[in-house]
Amino acid sequence: MEACQENRRVVVIAAACMPLQIPPESKTRTAPRPVRPSGWHAAATAALVLAATMAHAQLPSSPQAHGRARAHADADAIRKVDFRAYLLARGGLGKQLAEEFCERDPIRHITVQYADLLGHGDEQAIVEATTCAMGNGGADITEVFRRLPDGGLAPLPLDDTGYRDGNLYEGQRRTPRLEVRHGRLTRWFVRYGEGPEGGAPQIRRTIIYRWSRDRFVIDSVKDDAIGDSSPGTAPRRATVPPG
Repeated sequence: MEACQENRRVVVIAAACMPLQIPPESKTRTAPRPVRPSGWHAAATAALVLAATMAHAQLPSSPQAHGRARAHADADAIRKVDFRAYLLARGGLGKQLAEEFCERDPIRHITVQYADLLGHGDEQAIVEATTCAMGNGGADITEVFRRLPDGGLAPLPLDDTGYRDGNLYEGQRRTPRLEVRHGRLTRWFVRYGEGPEGGAPQIRRTIIYRWSRDRFVIDSVKDDAIGDSSPGTAPRRATVPPG
């Protein structure tokens, strides 16, 4: 009987230590994938990147992961992470790329920026990576990561559901860029027109995010005309859903 009770305590402790996985809301929009050279290429790329990303797209369960009362042994510890190696190892992405697309240079280009976007004293990494599965549509991996006290990495999600003014990514052809500008997390892309003048870039849309509880939410959206001296639109504040 004592052995059974001990086993039950072990199960309870193990369950309590498991990370909380929050499924994505059905309304959450993410940046659409850019146009690929072919339908087969698009499907293969989407399957690879989605499988590698969704397998690890979970919110950490601890307050430290969310940026509340985190003790920092090293505020810039995330700079020690080799993100090229990390991304290739995550979800077996490197092996999949080697089997389906290329044996050499599976990540053709990677850019990492560092900034304290949460305001809690430690830096986060803003990563853009282009794999060999991608055509000329831009990076197929754009994520924000935080280093946890145990040395692990937590992806920090971006939530676009606060936008209520039509299709946020209408006219987008390439993967939106993800950068840090003036200390703010910023996503931007060029919107292309349709109709007789289709194909010409018309608007540069800039989306600025802010940290809210356990994710980045839209703070404002601004459109600037391309090739026109007229002023851009005033930033529009996004309505963030409660909860």
